[in-house]
Amino acid sequence: MIGGSMADQAGGSGDNFNVTIGPVGQGGQVAVGKNITQVTSQEREELARVVDQLRRQVEAEAPPERKAVALEQVAAIQQEVQSDKPDLGRLQAAKQWFVANLPKLAGAVGSVVVHPIVGKLVEATGEAMAKRWKEHVSGAGTT
Repeated sequence: MIGGSMADQAGGSGDNFNVTIGPVGQGGQVAVGKNITQVTSQEREELARVVDQLRRQVEAEAPPERKAVALEQVAAIQQEVQSDKPDLGRLQAAKQWFVANLPKLAGAVGSVVVHPIVGKLVEATGEAMAKRWKEHVSGAGTT
């Protein structure tokens, strides 16, 4: 029911959802509900650009003896941020690898791991995961 409310259909009880749907082109998303977080295709493309920029920085700045492993870590980050349910432990492990092995690049890695779009991905997976991500970003629960 576009423009109506769930309360109208539930006999006057429940939450009120006013829904307005504008033009939805190819790749558009529509969601109705309570506390919904969605990541758009444009946001996913932006995140892919951010990770690609990190990969290029690692390729340019990592010493030859650590470059291959560093790029594996970037690939793991890329895999997680492209996932619908990113593994926060894997993201944290990649960040910690850079802290321990290439501290010069750790800041760049950290900026990807705590990127606001990554936060949206995590929030979309549910409350428990979002709480873990917020703790991660705030520094609680990090080693």
